[in-house]
Amino acid sequence: MSHPVDELIQRLDSFVPCDNDVDSVNILYEITDNFDGIEAPEKAVPRMFALLEKFPDAELGTPGPLVHCIESVDGYESQLIESIHRRPTYLTVWMVNRRLNSTLTEEERTTFLEILNAVSKNKALLDLADDAAQLLEYQNLRLDNSSKRSDDCHE
Repeated sequence: MSHPVDELIQRLDSFVPCDNDVDSVNILYEITDNFDGIEAPEKAVPRMFALLEKFPDAELGTPGPLVHCIESVDGYESQLIESIHRRPTYLTVWMVNRRLNSTLTEEERTTFLEILNAVSKNKALLDLADDAAQLLEYQNLRLDNSSKRSDDCHE
């Protein structure tokens, strides 16, 4: 008898995006429907990253079911970093930005900013490099504004 997480992994491995983006996202919602209720859902996270990497140009949600599932698992960040190093995608870069919008240690923030910077400088990534550059600019503005507010409080 197979376990629900094994069935989930099998369905993720066999997923192929449809011509219709809405259909693709709906299928992914069906596949991940009981993600929170299965035992050891973290076992499926590497396959979710593999799927994002396999179909970097597919519309898989904004942020969509895969991102929501991945982000619900504690400690996914190291796998996110590994995925970006293997093959950055719009959704994984967006996930980095989402992490930067949250509470982080200075070391974590530096790591994620460095990732955005590296992707932004990789001209082979074309539009993705431009997206990363825009997100990096946004994050730098947030940091500047945060620093100014902090300085105002100390005057």
